[in-house]
This record gives sequence, C-alpha cells and structure tokens, in this order.
Amino acid sequence: MVFLISVGVVVASYLYFIPILKQDVFTFEYGSTIPSESGYYFYEIAKQDVDLSKDLSSVGDTIGRFEVTLHYGVFHYDVTIDIVDTIAPVITLNQNHVDDIDHIESIVSVDDANDCTTSIDSIRDLTHSLCYSTNGMKLVNVVFSAQDDSGNQSEPLNALVWIDGDNPGYIDSGYVKQGVSLDDAIFDYVNDQGYTLDDLSYGYTNLSTGQTIVHDAAHWRIGASTYKLPLNMLIQDGINSGLLHTNDTVLFEADDYEISAGNLMIDYDVNDQIPLDYLMYESLFYSSNTASRMLYKLFDGFSAFKHYCDRYSDVDYASTGENNWINVDFLMDVVTYFYNHLKDYSNIAMLLSNAMPHDYGAYYLQWPMIHKYGHYDTAINDVGVVNGAYPFLFVVLSENMETQDVGMIVNIMAEYTEVSTKKMQ
Repeated sequence: MVFLISVGVVVASYLYFIPILKQDVFTFEYGSTIPSESGYYFYEIAKQDVDLSKDLSSVGDTIGRFEVTLHYGVFHYDVTIDIVDTIAPVITLNQNHVDDIDHIESIVSVDDANDCTTSIDSIRDLTHSLCYSTNGMKLVNVVFSAQDDSGNQSEPLNALVWIDGDNPGYIDSGYVKQGVSLDDAIFDYVNDQGYTLDDLSYGYTNLSTGQTIVHDAAHWRIGASTYKLPLNMLIQDGINSGLLHTNDTVLFEADDYEISAGNLMIDYDVNDQIPLDYLMYESLFYSSNTASRMLYKLFDGFSAFKHYCDRYSDVDYASTGENNWINVDFLMDVVTYFYNHLKDYSNIAMLLSNAMPHDYGAYYLQWPMIHKYGHYDTAINDVGVVNGAYPFLFVVLSENMETQDVGMIVNIMAEYTEVSTKKMQ
C-alpha cells in the first residue's frame, strides 16, 4: 500500500481522517460489475462516499491485471484490479432432435461470460436397443461438454437425441437397383468378393409385404452360437408358463466349462448354484458357451434340447444329434415364431438388441436389430429381426467369409426391402 499526501495542502474535512485501504489487490469475476463506491475499497470513518468511476475507467473488459490509482481526497492509493474467470460454463439442451448428426452441436447452448468451445465427448447409438420401429430415425446418447478460454470445464451434459436426417440407415452397396432381384444383388456381391455360392445360405422375409426369399435353405451348416436363440426361447417359455423361475438355479459343474466370453468364471466358481436369469444374460449378451451348456442341461443335454424345438419348426432339428449343425429353414421358422410372439420374449429381445450392435448383421446397418450372431471355426452366422423403417427377418449362414461380409449381405437386404416395399405401395 502506498499513499501520498500533497505537501502544503490540508483540507479541513480530511484533517482528522486518513482512509485505510482494505487490501492491495481486488479480484473480480470476469463479466461482473466493478464497484465504483469508495466504501468497497476503504474502511471509511467519515460519512462521505467518493465516486471512483474515473479512477477505475482504465480497467479493461478483458481478463487480466490492471494497475490503477484510487484518489480519496488528498490521498492517492495504488492498487491492483485482477479480473479472473473461475466460473465453469453451463450447457443447456434446447431440443432433443436434430435433422443431421453433423448439426448435433446446434441443439445446445452455453451460458458463460467468456468465449467457449463446445465439444462432444461421446456418441453412443441406442437405436439397436429399441424393440420397435423408429421409422428411420436414430436414437443416440450424446455427452456434451464445454470449455472456456480460461480453461474452465463444464459439467458434462448427458442427453438422448433423436436424429432425423436423410441417412437411410444403410450404406449404398451399389448392388441394389430397380429390377434387380435380392438373389442377384447378393450373388453379385459374393462373386465380387471372391467367394462362391457354396459358402452361403440365407433367408429373408419382408415383414411389410410378406415376401420370403431363401437360398440353399436346407443345407446343414455349422451352427456356431445361433442355437442359443431357440435354447433361450425354450427357457423363457418355461418361465412364462410357471414351470421355471428366474431365480431357479443350475449347478456349475467342471464339465460345463467351455472357453467363451462373459463374466461367469469371474462371478462364480465350480460347484456354485447359478440363477437362470444370470445364465440367460450370459448366454445371450456375451454368447457364453459355458452358460449355454448349463442351460441345455435342463433338457438332459444338447441333443435332447433339440427335440423340444419342434414347437417352433417342422424341420427335424433333432436329427442333427450332438452335432452343432443348423440350417436356414429351421432358423427362419424360429425367428418368425420369435417375432410373432415378441411380447413373450421381451427379455431376450432386449438382450439381443444390445449384443454386438455394430458387428455381424449390424456391421453396416443402423436400423434397430435384434440378432443372435455366431462364429466358430470358418462359420460366421447371424439370425434376427430388423425393426427399421422397412422391417424384415433374416438368416445368414456363411463359411470362409468375414463378419463384414455378413453385415453387407444384411445391408443389401435392407436396401432391397426399402426398394421392394416402396414398389408395392
């Protein structure tokens, strides 16, 4: 603190009063009003209040430190005015839909006195978790944040946003055109990739028109994990009928173990009793082989469980015995039954709509999908329900292909579904 007294000049009103400065540095938040009343800066004994506006006029409207001199009568005080920004930005969601994902930042606004940069921390597609048609729209979970020029970070804003857009939900494969059959479109893709038709069986049903198309549908192929769909449907049937309960348990025996994904080996030990709902979750969401083996023990084994599947299909699935073989005819019957009784299988639908949402049949397609994928040795398979703007059922059983190839075949089915449905309207 520095004060200077003009020598030789004495004013009566200040004869017995020397103002005392409260501090040398005064800090103000950026964007706030800086007080001009002397009482803010001085411990005043006299009743007089001095307007310091002129002294403070040199303080800029930017963040920084400003040296000023405050005049109080014959006394002069050098002080520092420090303008700081410590307030974090606040993000507000103005609407929950946007016409295009590239414009998604336009739906939020930021309240802050300083310049801010809005960013998207993450975008997660939730469309696949919806078990109903979204009419081509996409539902995404977006986490927004903002940071001002002072480095203050906002609290993240977690928002559910619908995206309309012109994106049809699939990529343009170049194989689907007016007048081109689904078989020709898929055959052309398969040939262009260097595969043969011997590598592929598939089935398709347009749920709007009823059109069904199959290729090599009776051919028994490696089933991989697709058998887990009818297996879990049987368990759910038992639960719905009251014969089974979600808290019923199955003994985890050493022979049940098979290398697979999931958390079963983390959460449980051999000789533990494991609840049915946990086993179904592991079997469907993680495609756990161990959990599935424990489930089909309820039917006295893998071969025996197949006999119960005749409620879904006339195909003699049980004839495959202990072999994990499956064909399109059988799986098309299963997925059709599943779709027609979707309310009975809502738990299965929820789990399968969240499993592998961007792989296998969903590798390219962005429509809501409930699917049970499978991968074993050279086989890559998928079976499911696509609930987009143009819904359809599908089965793809492949050998020597990649997951993106299965995804492209389902993508071609989606393209074809839109073209053929519009043609019928």
